[in-house]
Amino acid sequence: GTWGKINNAKRKDEQTDFGKLETDILRAYEDFDAVRYRVDFTSSISRATPELKLVSLCYSGLSDVGARHALPLLQHAVPQQIVVPWLSQFNKETVWDEDMRRAGVCAPTSLTMVLRHYGVETTVNEVAKMVFDDGAGIYGNWAFMAAAAGEFGLAAWVERFSSWDAVMEKVHAGIPPIISIAYEAGTFCEAPEKSSAGHLLVVCGCTEEGEIICNDPAAEKEGEGQGKHFRSDELGKAFFGHGGVGIVVNRRL
Repeated sequence: GTWGKINNAKRKDEQTDFGKLETDILRAYEDFDAVRYRVDFTSSISRATPELKLVSLCYSGLSDVGARHALPLLQHAVPQQIVVPWLSQFNKETVWDEDMRRAGVCAPTSLTMVLRHYGVETTVNEVAKMVFDDGAGIYGNWAFMAAAAGEFGLAAWVERFSSWDAVMEKVHAGIPPIISIAYEAGTFCEAPEKSSAGHLLVVCGCTEEGEIICNDPAAEKEGEGQGKHFRSDELGKAFFGHGGVGIVVNRRL
């Protein structure tokens, strides 16, 4: 991938002898013992060298996939809730670009909520333009989400979770993770969407009963999306069954 002034360069998904690149995931055909990075820097300013502050790797093996499916419940519910400003991906005042609203901007809307939680004054439109993956035609490239947070001076990375307790470790540290879910109709007793092939929302905490508290950008009204409660088994099926992928945004390390 590319980032910066050329981050919208056309990019095709590639299939090689060792795996297939699907937008922001490399699906390997076999196990690997090591990974080697290569980062190329370019600068339009003479004698100015870009600075690399963080490189992260997120990977899973087949055993990890099985573990994610086996742990949908919150085992140790310690009540906690982070106050995160809520935004709707459908509100014209929040997302004034009609094409963005139609395309689906749950990812940049969720990221904007978290950025505002850290005191960054930005808009969904600004963040959406930064994270747009022109090669895939989506606003939800996970690596681009992390890179965009880095542009605002924060540390961010993609992380896979195998249990709700691991997610709540972040929450108890004051970090609201952005999680990626997918679900079929009937997965939730109540949901703003009947089904979804991919949706992102912000985890803000949990209740004493073990319900997961989230800010859901798919709601149109604050009362429906701010601090929405989900059963941990229902949301766990949509989250861990979709890979257990989260974007972690923290203050600069």
